[in-house]
Amino acid sequence: HIGYLGHEPLAYLDLTVRPNLELVADLSGATSGAVDASRDRVGLLARSRDSARALCRGLLQRRGIARARVSEPAVVRLDEPGAGLDARGADLLAEAVAAGGEERAAVLVSHDPAEVIALAQRALVMRSGQIVGQIPLAGMTVAALAEAYAEALR
Repeated sequence: HIGYLGHEPLAYLDLTVRPNLELVADLSGATSGAVDASRDRVGLLARSRDSARALCRGLLQRRGIARARVSEPAVVRLDEPGAGLDARGADLLAEAVAAGGEERAAVLVSHDPAEVIALAQRALVMRSGQIVGQIPLAGMTVAALAEAYAEALR
C-alpha cells in the first residue's frame, strides 16, 4: 500500500469527510475503525458531517493527511504536503510522517527547506531526473540546507 498526500486536496467535494475517507478505506481494505481513528488524529472527528466543499484549505489538507494514513501504508508519498496547513496542521503532518517508525518509508518532494528539515532525515538533490547530491539533515538549519542545495547544483 502507498499513501499519497499532495498539494491538491483530492477530495470528492460533495461528499462529507467520513465518506471521503471510507472510499479510500474500502479500496485499501482498511476498517471503519481506521477511518474514525484517522479522522480523530487530524482533528476532524467533529467535522465528519461537513462536506469537503465546506472545509477551508487547511482542513482539506488535514483530511488529506487522514486519507494518506487510513490504510497504514508501508510507503507515504508526499508532494508539497504542507500547502495550506497552519502550525497545528504542520505538526499533525510531522506526526503522520513519523508514525510507523522505521517500518514506514516516506518520500517527500518539496521546495520548502523548512518543510524538508521538519519531515526528512536526508535530502536528495535532483537535476533533470538525476540525483546530483545527498544531504544529511541532522542538525541542519534552513540557511545551511539552502547552501548545501546550491552547492549540489553547481
